[in-house]
Amino acid sequence: MNTCHGTLPSNFSKESALETLNLYGNQLEGHIPRSLPLCKGLKFLNLGSNKIEDEFPDWLQTLQDLKVLLLRDNKLHVLIVNLNTKHPFPSLTIFDI
Repeated sequence: MNTCHGTLPSNFSKESALETLNLYGNQLEGHIPRSLPLCKGLKFLNLGSNKIEDEFPDWLQTLQDLKVLLLRDNKLHVLIVNLNTKHPFPSLTIFDI
């Protein structure tokens, strides 16, 4: 576990080459950034064991290369009903909320 606290940055860029974002076990609060889908190459996202309070990020379904999505131990309101694409999360192999 780390001791990072505060909120996640809200302005990820489409020029980002980010493939892995692992912020497990911190004290991060707030919302999951709506700009994360701009990181088209994102493959691994672990925001587990923080204090994030948000709805389930169904807008991440557009990340074609996302293989691992770990969001457990946060305060997420899980309503997985708004999956708008024909094949949501097409590469996802690990899903832990």
